[in-house]
Amino acid sequence: MNTVKGLLTMGMFRGGSSPVSRTEFENILVTLTSIITAKSGKTVVWELALKALVCIGSFIDRYHESDKAMSYMSIVVDNLVSLACSSHCGLPYQMILEATSEVCSTGPKYVEKMVQGLEEAFCSSLSDFYVCVTPVTRP
Repeated sequence: MNTVKGLLTMGMFRGGSSPVSRTEFENILVTLTSIITAKSGKTVVWELALKALVCIGSFIDRYHESDKAMSYMSIVVDNLVSLACSSHCGLPYQMILEATSEVCSTGPKYVEKMVQGLEEAFCSSLSDFYVCVTPVTRP
């Protein structure tokens, strides 16, 4: 639990005053995201990691940290959106939806990315369904 709190603290320094490099910041995001996407179930650490990602996302959006926003989008949001759109995930769907909605609610760009991802997944599933249901006609 202390590790998650430490990662949260390190991830919320503003631009030039941050004691962590971009690579270290991205490692923090990867670590917190991996806790969320691990198939270990909903634990206290899972909830703390989710809260940390939400706080970091809100911080980035509030202070217009564009470099951090790009990292957050590509590491956190993209992973959670692809997890939500995947039909082969070991996590309960309720946990996926909770994590995705909490993280994406931290900024309008993240909500837009989630909607686009879900739209693509829906269209793909609908297309797959149509191919499976359409009977093959032979002359």
